[in-house]
Amino acid sequence: MAAKDAKEFEVVSTSLDELTHAEMLVLYEESNRNVLYAKTAQWKTVAATLIGMGALIFLAKFVSGDPGFAKLLVWAVILLAMGTLFVISLFQFWQHNEQKKMRAISGQLSNLFRGVRHLKSEKEGNIHRYVLLIFLYGAVIFGAVISYISVKDVSRFL
Repeated sequence: MAAKDAKEFEVVSTSLDELTHAEMLVLYEESNRNVLYAKTAQWKTVAATLIGMGALIFLAKFVSGDPGFAKLLVWAVILLAMGTLFVISLFQFWQHNEQKKMRAISGQLSNLFRGVRHLKSEKEGNIHRYVLLIFLYGAVIFGAVISYISVKDVSRFL
């Protein structure tokens, strides 16, 4: 049965001329690389932020327990967290725009290309993307809360 279905499928190639087709493929590949870069940058940004928050806890515990210094560190935690949330949101918007470009380009390519690209639905992709974004937000907020509590506790007991 599967062999019969495979024979009935007719590949309809793109109506674009060769030069335009090549340009579309270059744009598609560029968008794909941009999405991968933005995803990697999101994770690295969160990792660097959590390391930075750990460094702030280290400073609070081993450099000075002065309440004024602790207050400065608390502000640093807040600014670091807010900046990180802003940056990972920007990366998310960038990914969204690149995905839109890829969808527009794939509409101009062969029906086989579109069929393979649509094996994973757009809705499913969005769910995965936003679940991971929520996880990244949660990691930053959790790190900020832990850093805030740690800095406040150190300044109180010294």
